[in-house]
Amino acid sequence: MPAPSADQPYPVIPTPHVDGTKASKGTIYVATVMALAHNMFIRYLNSIYLQATGISQPKDIADFLFYCQTWYKVIHEHHTGEEKLLFPRIDALTGDGSMEESAEEHKLFTDGIDEFYKYVSDTKPEEYDGAKLRSIIDSFAPALMKHLRAEVQKLTEVGEKVGGDKLQVLFDEFEAQLLKESQKEWDPHVIIPAVIGAVDHEFEDGMHASWPPFPWFVPLLSKWIFSRKYSGSWRFSPCHNFKRRELRFVGDDYEKAVVTAVNLL
Repeated sequence: MPAPSADQPYPVIPTPHVDGTKASKGTIYVATVMALAHNMFIRYLNSIYLQATGISQPKDIADFLFYCQTWYKVIHEHHTGEEKLLFPRIDALTGDGSMEESAEEHKLFTDGIDEFYKYVSDTKPEEYDGAKLRSIIDSFAPALMKHLRAEVQKLTEVGEKVGGDKLQVLFDEFEAQLLKESQKEWDPHVIIPAVIGAVDHEFEDGMHASWPPFPWFVPLLSKWIFSRKYSGSWRFSPCHNFKRRELRFVGDDYEKAVVTAVNLL
């Protein structure tokens, strides 16, 4: 029986192109990009959840803990950027605090992902307990998954309220500023392989193969340069060459764990 891929336990989010949402072009664009970004976080978290109990060697555990730390930093940076750069701009545009609900939703899982980060940062390989890590994920994942879906819908509602073209201009400015700031903060040996390793260009029949909008040479640089420094950690990635792949370190108990996680949603 083949090993599972990272399409469980948490399902990815369909984009407006597929779920039948009727909206303006700009609104569809913003909601689609946000859904694709959120799906990257979901695949990455699924790969952590499924492989948490499948490692036993100290080197594998050390690499896996670094892999987990990177997931936290990526999603934490994303949500911090939203609160600092995106939500205030949208609220200024709408004048009615449209994104306050999304900001409040962040608080529902922040403690949980902070606990996750503390565990994967402080735990030594010889002390690592995959079941413990899964239990921490169980504590915050339901609220996180609900938020990731709700935010896509919220952006759709906002876009149709204020005009999709206005929302897209604002969103493009947000992404440009976030990229500029992240380039100062992030090691390319970490962020580029982490992102590429969680993006599936075959998703929804390949209609989003141009996302993320990297220059053509960035994946090549990742393959031959950036991914090498922490290559042990990228063994756990859910995708390779922008295609979903079987996970290499899935624990024997994954089916039971998936049922537990799904029942909590």
